[in-house]
This record gives sequence, structure tokens and C-alpha cells, in this order.
Amino acid sequence: MGKRTVLIISIFFMTACSTTGQVTKQEPRSGKYDSPVIVNELLIKAMQLDSYAQDYIVLGFPVKRMFFQFSRNGKPFYRFRSEYLRDGKRYVFLYNVDGKYDYHYYPDDAVAYRVHTKGAWNDSNYDKAKAWHFDYEGAQVIGEDLVNGKECFLLRIDKYKTCVWKKHGLRLDLRMPEGTLFYDNSEMQVPDDLFVLPSGVTIIDQ
Repeated sequence: MGKRTVLIISIFFMTACSTTGQVTKQEPRSGKYDSPVIVNELLIKAMQLDSYAQDYIVLGFPVKRMFFQFSRNGKPFYRFRSEYLRDGKRYVFLYNVDGKYDYHYYPDDAVAYRVHTKGAWNDSNYDKAKAWHFDYEGAQVIGEDLVNGKECFLLRIDKYKTCVWKKHGLRLDLRMPEGTLFYDNSEMQVPDDLFVLPSGVTIIDQ
């Protein structure tokens, strides 16, 4: 999770437009914290989510929206939806839709290119996907903060800092030397049909 997140952020900072903006927050309130207890409580809350969505915001500009799902038909599963502009067109990447395929979907053209999924998730490890996704292993609680009015614990993980929403156990920002990636407009328990192609789409195998 950590390496993938860092890669995503690096791409965003290289490709995001120059629009600037500020996300309301306050300086951290410091104090002594029982990190193992607090982190465990955050994980318990996060593990209650079967799915959620968030915008990824760089320099005040939403560059991508991600949707994650951790179960299907009441059983462990892992798939996600990523949507943003690609070459000036609306683009949606659907990962591991049915355990076999990924789709590169262009909504404005009603066309999707289908490829065999190369992801590491399968029937043998779907039950571990959620724990991997909310990986706060080794985190130290170093303070509290507000991100968009939401109360958070400020965690240090390796050389990075991140604010985790007290209410749901979700990251609301990731603070790096290169800048801060914010997550906003959170949506919990999103509809199942967002993780599959709509009807009427032309599918082209690649």
C-alpha cells in the first residue's frame, strides 16, 4: 500500500494542473497517545466498510476519483474503479471486475477495452485485501488535526505523515516532502453497479 500510494502521488504531482487552492485544516495538537490502541480502533472502524469512494486532490484540484470494494455477494472480493481525464477524454479503469478481467472504459464513446487482469488478488487472498488496504502498521500517533472540518489523528508512518479520520478510519491526507495529497468528498458503501460496465457498452478484447 505504501509504495503504491507514493507512486500515485508522484504521478499526480508531475501531471496535475497548476490550479492552486487550500483545504481547511488546523495545526496539529500534540500530546501523549497510546498509539497501538488508537491505531487498532481506527482499523476496526475502517474494516467495517465494504466499499467507499474518495477524490484525490493535488494543489487544490481533484485529479482522480477512486472507488474501492472489498466484498461481493457477501463474500470477500477486491476490485476498484478509477476515473479521471485521459488525453482529454473521460476515462474509467475497472480493476478485477469479475475475477478475470480489467476494463479500460471511455464513457463518452461507450467503448471498453478488455484485458486479462494481472493483479495479485484472487480467491486465495481476497480476505486479506481490506487489511492490506488499510495498512497503518508501525504508525505512531503524534497529534490531532482537522481536515475539511473532520477530526483526525495525525500518524507518522516511516518518513511520512497522514491524517486518519476518527469517524471512519480513512486517510484524509498524506503529507510528503513533495507536497500533500488530500482525500475528500468521501462516500461510504457505494453502489455495486459502479464496479461493472453499464449496459450498451461495446467491448473490445485486447
